[in-house]
Amino acid sequence: MARRNINTARIITWIRDPVERVISNYTFFKKRITLALNDSDLQQRKNESLLEYASLDDTRNLMSDFINDLKINDFFFIGRTENFNSDINRLAEMLKWRAFEI
Repeated sequence: MARRNINTARIITWIRDPVERVISNYTFFKKRITLALNDSDLQQRKNESLLEYASLDDTRNLMSDFINDLKINDFFFIGRTENFNSDINRLAEMLKWRAFEI
């Protein structure tokens, strides 16, 4: 089997509107609190507001943690989840994919 050179891989990602991402993460965080009744650290934060949550260092800019130290030029394609249908079609054109349905 031929080995593929990792340097030829194309990096593709979809990102989410940062405000929508924080709200979604906050909602998930609040659900975790209700499920983790025995976790005193989480219980101490049960009355935390969205603004308090968003101001914490650990909750800021989470997408940058996911993409590590990659630079924008490292990506072959960056789509937005809010534009998924049009972005996937644009990516398909770039990669010369055959017709498909989502």
